[in-house]
Amino acid sequence: MIMKKKKWLNTGLLLLFLAAELVLLYGLTKTKTLSNCSITAERFAALREGKKESPGLLKNISFGEEQLIHDTDTGLWYYSLPDGAAELRDPIIKFSAGVGARIVFSEPEITPESIAAARPLKFLVYTPFSCEEGSIVCTTLPLLSLDFDEEAISEEDDAPTRAFLTLIDNRGDAASRITHSDASVHVRGNMTREFPKKGFRLELTRPGKEAGETRENELPLLGLQSESDWILYAAYNDQEKVRNVFCSNLWKQSCAADNEPGYDTGMEYRYVELFLNNRYWGLYALGYPVSEKSIGLPLAKGSYGLYKATRGVTDENRIEFLDADEEDDVRLRALRPQMRGKSTLSFSQKWDPILEYYYEMYQNCKDDAGLMEITDLHNALDYYLFVNMTQGQDQASVFGYTNRYMLVFPDGEHWKALYLPWDMDRTWGNSPDTEQTYNTGRYAYEADYDIYVEDGPLHQMLLNGDPKIRSMIAQRWSELRSDVWSDAKILGLLNLLEADIYGSGAFIRDAERWPESFHNDAAEGLNTFRTYVLNRLHYVDSYYADEETAASLWNYTMQQEDFRPVYRFYSFPDKDLMTYWFKKMDGYNLLVQVNDLSAWDDERFISLVRDLGVSDAETASRPDMLVLQSGKTEHTVLQDFLINGTTADTVVGSLTFYESEGGYYGIYQDGKEVIVKPADERMEEPFRLIWFSPLVDDAGDCYDPHVNTGDWLFSEDY
Repeated sequence: MIMKKKKWLNTGLLLLFLAAELVLLYGLTKTKTLSNCSITAERFAALREGKKESPGLLKNISFGEEQLIHDTDTGLWYYSLPDGAAELRDPIIKFSAGVGARIVFSEPEITPESIAAARPLKFLVYTPFSCEEGSIVCTTLPLLSLDFDEEAISEEDDAPTRAFLTLIDNRGDAASRITHSDASVHVRGNMTREFPKKGFRLELTRPGKEAGETRENELPLLGLQSESDWILYAAYNDQEKVRNVFCSNLWKQSCAADNEPGYDTGMEYRYVELFLNNRYWGLYALGYPVSEKSIGLPLAKGSYGLYKATRGVTDENRIEFLDADEEDDVRLRALRPQMRGKSTLSFSQKWDPILEYYYEMYQNCKDDAGLMEITDLHNALDYYLFVNMTQGQDQASVFGYTNRYMLVFPDGEHWKALYLPWDMDRTWGNSPDTEQTYNTGRYAYEADYDIYVEDGPLHQMLLNGDPKIRSMIAQRWSELRSDVWSDAKILGLLNLLEADIYGSGAFIRDAERWPESFHNDAAEGLNTFRTYVLNRLHYVDSYYADEETAASLWNYTMQQEDFRPVYRFYSFPDKDLMTYWFKKMDGYNLLVQVNDLSAWDDERFISLVRDLGVSDAETASRPDMLVLQSGKTEHTVLQDFLINGTTADTVVGSLTFYESEGGYYGIYQDGKEVIVKPADERMEEPFRLIWFSPLVDDAGDCYDPHVNTGDWLFSEDY
């Protein structure tokens, strides 16, 4: 009887305890908010004392209608605060745990200070006999989660990983707080795909009509335009994680539609925090790639050409043409057409726009009026000044431009081009530097360091020396600085980005997640970057305000001897494209130099020669030199020409071959040397293609020949 009384007494005490806790925690209210559930540090410790640690006691937890994301590695929970909502600091709490479990918090509200400091909100879930202590990370950024079956996302572009996307959109005016979609994802980037924190490409999908079929799922994520194709940018080698996003958003907001047809040549980003298979992956920027749709192009085939530079093309004259679905890491990437899916366009439909555009530039290289006919002046000026202002090394050809699109569109009897910048991480002082960690020099350039666009018709007009072009550049700078590039608007955009990167606490979390990456001092925020940007803007102001200083732009340009005012085109990795170009255009001389006569046993070489218009009967004697002119049917076939001192009359004039005692060989045309090369290199190659232009500048020295090792036309790499 006594034991039964003790049992009932213990049960009664437990019930009294639970009742007291209910009064304490919830104030006898039905709504459980954060402030209702908060207790003092002393009470928090007392509740924890003597209870058994029970990891996994908390099954899930929601703040408002948002179920928090749980990082299975760290045990942390993540909450994206709704922008401007009434429950911003005191959300309604819902949770699922063991029978009779309660929850308490160490703080009565979520503060901006705790968010920016990345200080988690501590909680305790407990029963009379067990407990689990944990933390909730609060952020002002959207949260994006990708769940997939594989251990890691594929790094192969043609082998995407199937995934399921969940996006928590915290914008106050978001049409939907939670977005779900099937997706495929793979690693993206050239150099950056080698970094530990990788960038990703997403394609949103939905089930098709047939079993197993998938279709594009276009959604306006985070208020951006409706797209199925998305980019997750990692900013791994940027110490402030701001450059590419800042530049992209600035171009989008200021200059993207400033062109004659009114096309949108920009793209933009929004910051998110990313999770992969319930593991926190860091601070990313979500954006969309440039495409026909984003620009607003007509769908008629052949009505335009959209091209993308994805490798270090050293200048606009050195172009190798590849199809959109070709991937090559061996040689310089070409400008390539971006078509939806597998393109059904013919070679002519894909490439004629840019071929004709460049050809007009070539034909009018000394005629500013002719160059102006193919120039969209506002886009040309804006792009020139934008690259100069931002110090965009990857967008300026003198460094081997890689990161830009070109849109070539018809305008009456001419083709014009719009230049579109993208992937601008090496800007505002940061430089490409293979000697530095992650190939990036941080603030390697002072604010007065200038980089110029040195290709295209605007550059050609600068080379021609018309002072009106310099005046146009200076005038356009003044217009932009008084409006969309004013200090106030630049700083306004930077302040918004600073709030996202640093005010959310995401920068600190990214540094903890990727400690080997570049990160500045979080307490510094964008102060150093902001100061650099203003110093750069004010320097450029002074540059264009002074006529004598502005005139130095011409002096600088004329010093760049690699960029002479004659455009020429190099041969291509596909012989069909090369012969097409050769037959179509005028103004080039071609020497086919056969160093090893066994090349005539290769049917591929014979086919190339046939395509150039030389018959089998003419080559039956296995000649060692063919002399041709583009756009012409006449040619010369030479036997035993590659002997020291040999001279022959040809369709391009008198040619002479010589070998020097110093180990070089050369060819003269009408007494002018057009090529000189090491003799040992010649003997290592079965044949060579030697291109040179018959045009000369006023000094008579613009032959600028190019030699291709011809056998790579047949390489399996292509």
